[in-house]
Amino acid sequence: MEDNEWLNSLYEDRERLVPIFVRDTFWAGMSTTQRSESMNAYFDDYLTSKTTLKQFVHQYENAFRNKHEKEALEEFHSFHSTPQLISPLKMEEQLANSYTINMFKKF
Repeated sequence: MEDNEWLNSLYEDRERLVPIFVRDTFWAGMSTTQRSESMNAYFDDYLTSKTTLKQFVHQYENAFRNKHEKEALEEFHSFHSTPQLISPLKMEEQLANSYTINMFKKF
C-alpha cells in the first residue's frame, strides 16, 4: 500500500478533506484528536484491553444508560432552576433558556 500513489495523495490531502466531510456537524471547536480523547475517556470506566466482545456490548449499554441518566438529571435540574445572568443582554437570557445550566456556564 505504501507504493499506491492514489492512497498516498489522499493521505497528503487529509487535512483538507476532513473538514469537508464534517462541515455540517457542530463540534464546538473541538479537533478530531480531542473528540477521540473524549470518547476514550468516556469508555475508560467501562472497558479494558481484556474486555470481551460480549462484555463490550454489555458495558456499552451501561455507559449509554449512565450518560442518558446524567443528561436527564442535568436537564431536570436546568428546567427547575435558573442560572444567574451577568448582563442585561437579551441574548444571554435566550441562551440561559436554551441551554442546560452547565452548558450555559461553559458558554
